[in-house]
Amino acid sequence: MSFSTDVKAELTKIAVKDKKLSKAELIGFIITNCVVTLQDGEYILKMSTENEYAIRRTYTFLKACFDISAKSNVERPKSPNEETLYHLKITNKEDLKKIFDERFININEKLQIVLNEKDEIEQSDDCKRAFLRGVFLGSGSIANPDSRYHLEMAINNHGNALFINEMIEFFEINSKMTKRKKDFVIYIKGAESISTFLAVIGANSGTLKFEETRVIKEVRNNVNRKTNFENANFDKTVDASLIEIADIALLKKKRKFTTLPETLIELAKLRMSYKEATFEELGKMLTPPLSRAGVSHRFKKIHEIAEEIRKNEGR
Repeated sequence: MSFSTDVKAELTKIAVKDKKLSKAELIGFIITNCVVTLQDGEYILKMSTENEYAIRRTYTFLKACFDISAKSNVERPKSPNEETLYHLKITNKEDLKKIFDERFININEKLQIVLNEKDEIEQSDDCKRAFLRGVFLGSGSIANPDSRYHLEMAINNHGNALFINEMIEFFEINSKMTKRKKDFVIYIKGAESISTFLAVIGANSGTLKFEETRVIKEVRNNVNRKTNFENANFDKTVDASLIEIADIALLKKKRKFTTLPETLIELAKLRMSYKEATFEELGKMLTPPLSRAGVSHRFKKIHEIAEEIRKNEGR
């Protein structure tokens, strides 16, 4: 599974009990994923995705918000390179009336679903987060952070794209928009901005994995630049540093860092500031100074705490 697929799988497991949040997320999904066609003068709404859980979630929200039971079907791949597609279709006049009578979305002359009333989304920060989660589930993708930092969402309507970009900027995330064929593509490239976006939409595990990969990648890049060091000893130091930095990043993301004993916090802060320093060098910076063995012992304690969190995450 790709990193993008993992993130979407996590998002579909987020429990939403508030109807307003369900509706906000549903709006985000519909305006980015729904295709409208005319058949015998009647509208047909169709949503398609490769994510089985996203389509199930959408079906559940349609039922909960509008008492609509959409028709579903599965399109099996015709070749090994194709993915299975999951579809939802709404054709019933009364069901369509339930959606459009609330006036939060409409169909324009180009047969595009457009936002009409934005109050449903703008009424709270939680609604904005749910809306952006629906947008990402409907049309978003994110590159594996091992290769590059890139997240994007394709939207077929300019007005919708502008509003989505406005919601992203509300959370102080640096995003940009470009035109690609018939779509307007909103994209985020900065590692910190992508991490913040993932946290905003509720992908906590995805954010953690992204941050760990990012830190390790940055340290490895630094290693590649330092070709004049003694390779054997330097590699050993860096390998240890990668583990320690990942552990510290995890504790910070899980808000466990400030609960550590002061001695461990002091050492962790030094490691984040001096990523390639040896245990001996770090020990000399501590107050009072500590031996290499003492520094090693404290890092082992940090690692044990981080490992316990990882075990709990995996349950």
